[in-house]
Amino acid sequence: MTQIFKSNQFPFWMLALTVVTALILPVVLQEGMFMDGVLYACVSNNLAQGFGSMWFLKFSELGFANFATFHEHPPLIFWIQGLFFKLFGSSMYVERFYTFGTALIATWLLHKNWKLINYKDTALSKNAWLAVVFWMLIPIVFWSYRNNVQENTMTIFVLLSSFFALKAIHLKKKVILNLVLSGIMVFAASFAKGVPGFFPLVIVPAFWLVYRPFSFIKMIAYSFVVTAACVISYLLILLIPEARESLSIYVFERLLRRVDVQPTVDSHFYIMIRLFMEVLPLIVIVVVVHFILWLKKIPRKITKTHWRVIGFFFILGICGSLPVMLTLVQKTFYIGSSLPYFAICFAMMVAPLFSERSAKIDVSKKGFKFFKWTTVIGFIAVIVFSITQSGKVSRNEEVLADVHTLGEIVPHHSLMSVDPMLTDHWDLHVYLMRYYNISMDHRTEVHQPYLLVDKTLPFEIDSAYHIVDVPTVKYDLYHLENSEQSD
Repeated sequence: MTQIFKSNQFPFWMLALTVVTALILPVVLQEGMFMDGVLYACVSNNLAQGFGSMWFLKFSELGFANFATFHEHPPLIFWIQGLFFKLFGSSMYVERFYTFGTALIATWLLHKNWKLINYKDTALSKNAWLAVVFWMLIPIVFWSYRNNVQENTMTIFVLLSSFFALKAIHLKKKVILNLVLSGIMVFAASFAKGVPGFFPLVIVPAFWLVYRPFSFIKMIAYSFVVTAACVISYLLILLIPEARESLSIYVFERLLRRVDVQPTVDSHFYIMIRLFMEVLPLIVIVVVVHFILWLKKIPRKITKTHWRVIGFFFILGICGSLPVMLTLVQKTFYIGSSLPYFAICFAMMVAPLFSERSAKIDVSKKGFKFFKWTTVIGFIAVIVFSITQSGKVSRNEEVLADVHTLGEIVPHHSLMSVDPMLTDHWDLHVYLMRYYNISMDHRTEVHQPYLLVDKTLPFEIDSAYHIVDVPTVKYDLYHLENSEQSD
């Protein structure tokens, strides 16, 4: 530990960890989260509580998207997050620390990929912190880790796949074993998020295209090993009858149908425009650094080896982003698992300068010591500030206030009738399920003991219902006269 503290890289890593923590932790500790993230936490928590099964997950008593069970995505992430709920309980902080934990693991794996690709350049290999900072400065990256989206976990498997592949084809260590492990990680990435998880299959061909370290025939053979490992993993899963039925619903009833009839954008090029906007901060940094070097007439030492690294990771990033263009179902965070590769790509455009100068740092100088202690104090300050944010609300404040009020009256693990106009009020639905396991019932022919309506929407209320006097903000709660209430 003492050696790490004395290292000339220590303050730079403290800076990187401070950036990661500052952009995620203060928000993630507050209540309120993007609807999808709460939805995934609901399903995972339900699994931990025995509501639903491994292959037939459950969101609410009345199902999800016209299915009794939940088939929006493959189940792997729900299994993993469900295990966290099983071990640590149902507190809202479980999904918070889960998503922050995936950011820390991805940070470490990004560092491992950087170190591996640059293993021949000792000075450069120590500057992975720069890639971490670049990655975290991409707006959709820190947004994703605040909101528990599935790409967070998928990114771990994607980075593991490239790490094992590079160990095989770049380090040439235990080639077949590492290629098999890379293929298994491709399986895990796709079993976490579906089709987007298959893009690491291009790692071997992309490496061959840029480096040409072995013959074309060997590239085909290596690619076959990676693909075969992934395919065999799926074949083993499909031997389980429940798995076949569950995945069949996911592929044929949800994935293909949604691509067909539920577009989210008007143009196939939307994701490319968004990608450019997301990496624009990195482009600006690179341009500014090189402009300053040009003004000061400092040599910009980017060699052919550096350009190969840049080209390789740019190809990986593009291969992880372009497939999203194939459909009109596009959201910016869908490309999250490709962004670490763009971060490495752009960081390599300025890293040689940092690596040359950091190697000459005198750790005994007062300036360096001041920088080191500043980063340590900054990191501690971020942690303290983050803790002070616990208990605050980052979004959906009025909805959350009403949900907690309702949770004190409506029995937990029950159905509650709602105005059908509230069908699309997903924030309300997911929070009710996440905190109190209260399922919203939109069926007009069924009268549950409690009824919820929007204060601002016209709704004809059955005379058997009487309003409950509670201090809600957005919704009115009614109780069915003479209905039995049970906890």
